[in-house]
Amino acid sequence: PHLRELPEQAEEFLYDVDARGTSATTFFADVARDAQVDGIHWVLVDMPKLAGPVFVSAKEERESGHRPFFQRIPAASVIDWEVGLDHRLLWAVVTRQQYRTRDRAGTAPEKVTEYVVWYRDRWELFEEGKGGTRLVAEQAHDLNAVPLVPFFGIKRTDYSGLPVTHTILDHIILLYNKRSDLDNIEQVAAHPSPYCISMKKPVKLDVAKGFWIESAPSGIGQQVGILEISGNSLAALRESNDRLEQVIYATALAQAKRDSAQVQSSDSQREDRRIFTASLKVLSAQYEGAEEQCWNLLLDWLGVSARAEVAYNRDFDDSMIDANMVQIISGIQQSGQLSLETLLAALKDGEVLPELDIEEELRRVQQESGVAAKAALANLRSEL
Repeated sequence: PHLRELPEQAEEFLYDVDARGTSATTFFADVARDAQVDGIHWVLVDMPKLAGPVFVSAKEERESGHRPFFQRIPAASVIDWEVGLDHRLLWAVVTRQQYRTRDRAGTAPEKVTEYVVWYRDRWELFEEGKGGTRLVAEQAHDLNAVPLVPFFGIKRTDYSGLPVTHTILDHIILLYNKRSDLDNIEQVAAHPSPYCISMKKPVKLDVAKGFWIESAPSGIGQQVGILEISGNSLAALRESNDRLEQVIYATALAQAKRDSAQVQSSDSQREDRRIFTASLKVLSAQYEGAEEQCWNLLLDWLGVSARAEVAYNRDFDDSMIDANMVQIISGIQQSGQLSLETLLAALKDGEVLPELDIEEELRRVQQESGVAAKAALANLRSEL
């Protein structure tokens, strides 16, 4: 689980980060998933515009619903931005669709396109209408930052990314189209179309229900038949689909799949695992930093100077020692050819006992051995 060390003022938002009852764990897991699908996904850290009198206490403000919150913004909704020399956003444009309040039930709602331009010191709201785009609201803020945080699938630039499946997307689209063609041809093959060559139009033309045509005068030929698919088009499409699937699987599983005709050395396996684990650690660090930035923006909205600390997991290695190996090493130790300290160190390094304090464990073993020896001596004396 992720570790989140938050100032007291932010802890109350852990289980409702979006003002809709979504916990931080669920919210950021969904953000990371969509980032991996689309290449980039944004989180807007916003606070509703204050309307009415100023609150007399923080409790009254929270109860009114006036609080900062996280909002997920799809990649396609951030349509423009500019980056400063400090590699931070100077401004960004977020588009959204809003529906007007209806005068009465049953009427169609009016949909309006809005554009929110976030700057480091303010935001501006524009509305698109028949006469063009006009400014309808604006408000200053003290964040000194554009409160948009990017999460990436594969980071391409500071504010753009690639889907984690970008190397196979073209193949997937081809496969999708070919499967559609195959479905269409199979439908035509299963439901053939009749044709008729005659003087007059047939009264009914339906294979399932039959059809009839008026007889032609003597000497004039008529012809009725069924249009059927011929050739090897079905087989060719199926073969093409199979090849595309093989390419997709071979590319997507490149980290794990190996040619069966070759034997991969243990050193090569460890190197592949090391590279793969390193890539996961990079993603973990990116998501950790992005979430931490979200929490710090929330604290800025609250006017809290303390900072948040977020820690994501970096250990993606499976246990390095299996049950059989544990049994073998334990047998060697019991035979006297391996010290207990070395055995415990091997179990800790192999992640069988990852939280083990070796020195403390040895002390306990010695203490328990002493107690057992004293008990055995007392029993011996009682028997004598």
